[in-house]
Amino acid sequence: MDMFKKGVSKNEMEAGKKIEILLDDFKKLKLDPDMAGFLLMSTGVVLMLNNNKDDPAFVTYMISSALMNASTHAGSQMLEENEWTKH
Repeated sequence: MDMFKKGVSKNEMEAGKKIEILLDDFKKLKLDPDMAGFLLMSTGVVLMLNNNKDDPAFVTYMISSALMNASTHAGSQMLEENEWTKH
């Protein structure tokens, strides 16, 4: 799949904005951030599994890519805020 090689479409940008709104709504609900993360990850995995029933290796690749991206982003934020990481 070439999803990492192409630019971001208008629809993908709009989806990203809607996710930001959803995250703001979770804050207003005072939903525990761990529960919000669990719900979003579970939903994403179900979407990928349903869309790629015959390719579990691709789903595993996507999950690991998402975790790597999230870890990189979180690490960058920690460095910006604290100029160090815990590890």
